[in-house]
Amino acid sequence: MNFEQVYNAYFKRIYSYIRARVSDEAQADDIACEVWQKVFEKQSSFDEGKENIEQWLFTIARNQVNSHFRLY
Repeated sequence: MNFEQVYNAYFKRIYSYIRARVSDEAQADDIACEVWQKVFEKQSSFDEGKENIEQWLFTIARNQVNSHFRLY
């Protein structure tokens, strides 16, 4: 899958996960942007043969949410 396909297939689920963990909509939007930026930057390091794309995406999302809470 290329980035656009991954984004279109998983955006709603990733955003819903973030929104469930972060009560402020603007902050959730910012975190979602950070998540997709990281996915774009790290897409070449993803190995389909070794990793599950959904699990990889949610790991990035979880890490960004956790980073957000460490700052506040």
